[in-house]
Amino acid sequence: MKSIRKEILLKNPETLVQCISEYKKISSELEPLPVNIKIASVCSFTLRGFDTAISFYCAKESLKSDVYSAPYNSYSQEILNPESGLYAFSPDIVFLWLDTHSLAGDSYFNPLKKSADEWRAWAEETAENLLTLISRLENGSKAAIVVHSLEKPVFSPIGILEKKQKYGIFTAVDYINERLTSFAYENAGVFVFDTDSFYMKYGRGNLFSPKWYYLGDMKISPDSILKISSEYMAYILPRAAKNKKCIVLDLDNTLWGGIIGEDGISGIRLGPSPDGRCFSEFQQMLLALFKRGIILAVNSKNNPEDALNAIKNHPYMILREKHFAAMRINWNNKASNLAEIASELNIGTDSLVFFDDDPANRQLVRELMPEVEVPEMPSDPVYYPSVLQNMVHFNTLNLTEEDYKKGEMYYTEKQRKSLQNTSFSQDDFVRSLDLKLTVASNSPMDLPRVSQLTLKTNQFNMTSFRYTEDDIKKIISEGGTAYSVRAQDKFGDYGIIGAAIVRDSTDTRRIDTFLLSCRIIGRSVEDALFVALVSDAVQKGIHKISAEFIPSAKNAPAKDFYSKMNGRRTETESGILWEWVYEKAPVFPDILTVIRENQND
Repeated sequence: MKSIRKEILLKNPETLVQCISEYKKISSELEPLPVNIKIASVCSFTLRGFDTAISFYCAKESLKSDVYSAPYNSYSQEILNPESGLYAFSPDIVFLWLDTHSLAGDSYFNPLKKSADEWRAWAEETAENLLTLISRLENGSKAAIVVHSLEKPVFSPIGILEKKQKYGIFTAVDYINERLTSFAYENAGVFVFDTDSFYMKYGRGNLFSPKWYYLGDMKISPDSILKISSEYMAYILPRAAKNKKCIVLDLDNTLWGGIIGEDGISGIRLGPSPDGRCFSEFQQMLLALFKRGIILAVNSKNNPEDALNAIKNHPYMILREKHFAAMRINWNNKASNLAEIASELNIGTDSLVFFDDDPANRQLVRELMPEVEVPEMPSDPVYYPSVLQNMVHFNTLNLTEEDYKKGEMYYTEKQRKSLQNTSFSQDDFVRSLDLKLTVASNSPMDLPRVSQLTLKTNQFNMTSFRYTEDDIKKIISEGGTAYSVRAQDKFGDYGIIGAAIVRDSTDTRRIDTFLLSCRIIGRSVEDALFVALVSDAVQKGIHKISAEFIPSAKNAPAKDFYSKMNGRRTETESGILWEWVYEKAPVFPDILTVIRENQND
């Protein structure tokens, strides 16, 4: 879908009218496509134009959206009534925006109407009401819930003394926001959107229009709908499993100023000098992303010796060779190099973001690989850090231990591939790894990672069902089992790299979800996980196993796995149903070690 009307999708509209016009040009081409994500907006004020704006930004990211906007100021009825349009819509994600003015009424402009004790009571009551609404919404739907924090007023009748009084509206808002934050911390499917940071980023005066407020109770102007829609994509992309995994970087005039082959290591601009600081800070931000799990790679037209000399030896170079999971430093075209990098890392090219200062290279990649995200780079590198700050593609709905170790994991994967190249066979290679698997069942500590894998894994994923942590907890409460697979070998810890979810009836175990990280495919881990699922079923007296393969645009690598297990195959409307009958439990592959934890009785 990314190629649809690229001249429209590559630019951002500046006004809501322009956005509506441009979206109309592509809407007919989007219409035949299946819906990828269902988005709901519930507000205490008017947010006219949101439907089109958010649909446009989704289209820019190859997503077709279906949008539900709750009726004006009807948030209580929509959330508390299980028969409301909101629940009938069955959203994947809900944005709940209740503003302070709507909740405080006239006291918002005249806070001296309430005493300190009255403001304290109001804060406690408002916090309880908000948390009740969020809890009802969480229990009544499968949606991720994004709730806006309350914004502080810009006016105080006591001015500079506002922060010196015992308890007022500012203190009350702080209390409510602290309660929201604590609630979100305890509930995996709830997220807090920092409204004050949003106002700070764009300027409150730029977002608010008194004219539109008095005419239509619009707390942000129509054109500002574009800005909030853009910010919401930080939540929508990971919910739709469309976030990016890898940043691929040019070198000359991208990671440093100048051309290494001409200026030499002492001539490039990098470090504390005025013309080198922007590159250093750009690298610092990239290093921060690396440490939280984003893969880094290099794609540069250069002499390898010159480029590697700078990476290894420049005194102010922040990103070193160990930070790059793959490098293509050659004179080939950038699109070919990107394809090779994705293949080496075993990820899809749609997981890549490509930074290059050269407009010709950016255009080449956009034309040949429209699925790759290619940010428009400013001509002045002082704005490079801002480009990275404004990108929403690297967000995830949770961060796990595996995320923080991902850079190290890709480094050790290079060592494994070196060993594989010297092995006589795949089995010999796996044996030489001394691979150990730990298969756990319903481990509370593992559920965030299991959820994350369902949301992010595309290639070796039999059904591509997406589950939040709360979804998985509900499945377990209904008698299902969530399996996690942790792997470790002589080179290091892979972390949790596989997951499965099963649902049992009296005589059948149905495999609902079966997936593995691409990094571990082909090392008999998939066979061991299948054996674990079957063995547990047989132990419970269940001998019939069923599983479905549902094809998607990306899961071709998983297509033939179930067929190797010699089951009965049946074509279905959605894919292929496989069924097996096991009188006794199968044995685990003998080329690895399997450890069981938290086995069900």
